Amino acid sequence: MAKGTKKGKIGTIEEFDGLYPEEWLLLEVLEVDDNEAPDVGRIIAHSPSRTEIFVQLKGTTVKDVAVIFSGEIPKKGTMVLL
Repeated sequence: MAKGTKKGKIGTIEEFDGLYPEEWLLLEVLEVDDNEAPDVGRIIAHSPSRTEIFVQLKGTTVKDVAVIFSGEIPKKGTMVLL
């Protein structure tokens, strides 16, 4: 996790996009929007490393989680390999 960041911080997905730019976020989902998409959550972990987040995911006991990337969505025609 980034320096100066408190694990367990609660906020909206929009807030986390600004706090952790270009990072992967592992969140406990606390509220969803009208489309059932995560809206409010608690940070379990965040990292620029996708692998690190999935390692954290394996170890979590939280039932309702989401993994989100806070970076820019690739432009149309861009190939992304994960």
